[in-house]
Amino acid sequence: TPLTVAKTNLELITGNPSSTVKDNTKWLDSAQYQISRMHSLILDMLELTKYDADRINQERTELKINDIVEGMTLSFEAICYEKSVTLDYSFDRDVVVYATQAEIEKIVGILIDNAIKYTPTNGKITLRLQKTRRHAIIAVTTTGVGIEQEKIDHIFDRFYKVDSSHKETKNSFGLGLSIAKSIVNSLKGNIKCESKLDKYTRFTIELPLYNQAFR
Repeated sequence: TPLTVAKTNLELITGNPSSTVKDNTKWLDSAQYQISRMHSLILDMLELTKYDADRINQERTELKINDIVEGMTLSFEAICYEKSVTLDYSFDRDVVVYATQAEIEKIVGILIDNAIKYTPTNGKITLRLQKTRRHAIIAVTTTGVGIEQEKIDHIFDRFYKVDSSHKETKNSFGLGLSIAKSIVNSLKGNIKCESKLDKYTRFTIELPLYNQAFR
């Protein structure tokens, strides 16, 4: 779709060779936007391919994730404020896993971004980072309409969107949760979704603590 729209915009411009750049601002802006979408899609597909082939070029290390998760959460506060969504969060201290900062930022960013898209105005998003004896638990809970069980069964499938008509997701490709799952699986963790209609939706990531990662 991005390529089709960009191609059409360029055909409209070339169809009127005497027009100026100013005359074609609408079509040029549209083409640029679609090219940016395609660029994002290609990067996402490359990310998935990397994990599919188990070719992780990043160097994982002992990583304390408290500040990373907190930083990613705080980066979404302005967006939540603009949408009148409450963002509540709490973090256990000294949570250490075997990963890279980029991987933790990616999975947390995907979950919060997804939560914001599906949380209605005046709703609430809750993020918790907890440490158990063996695992780091990242849980993101949203209020809202919830998700039917038959859709939850497909929610980590590539290109799957719970509601393709949703105004905030109509321009996405439905790859975010697939990427999050690929990263979590590569980290020997687990990700799951649970939901109750008209009540809540919760995504929970469970990662082995650093001292458990090599057992």
